[in-house]
Amino acid sequence: VFGACGSGGGGKTLVGVEATGTPDQPPEILWRMKRSLPYVPTLVADRERLFCWQDRGVVACFDLRSQERRWESRVGGSYYGSPVIAGGKIYCISREGQVVVIAAGDAFQLLVKNDRCGGGHATPPIHAARMDVRTETRLHCLEPVGGSPAQARSGQQRQETDS
Repeated sequence: VFGACGSGGGGKTLVGVEATGTPDQPPEILWRMKRSLPYVPTLVADRERLFCWQDRGVVACFDLRSQERRWESRVGGSYYGSPVIAGGKIYCISREGQVVVIAAGDAFQLLVKNDRCGGGHATPPIHAARMDVRTETRLHCLEPVGGSPAQARSGQQRQETDS
């Protein structure tokens, strides 16, 4: 279990503990970090890696077991929404409305930077292979290129609405 906290420009801390599941056994602290941490966006992890998408557009990847930094790279932009992982990719939307997609892997790989969404601060939910992107003025429903098998069966289409 990971928990992060901070206070504005400094004093950020991340702690990771082993959840024991018993009240009489205190959790064991496995992680403690004070650098490369975001203030607003939530960290996200897959089974092997922890990803820290910082407010000012720097992303870092750490090995969950060894805590070793695998990579760190600047993607640009300013972020209040948190990243999400789906299909081996990490998606995050900047305050300026840029959808940034990187590979959730052991090496940094920028896959897409898309400016079409408009500014916002929301974390995009993913459901049935679709991502809902809420901006200041619109709601976008994005689906994978070529759609998914579930979408093809149901005949669902991509939709956008004014808010």
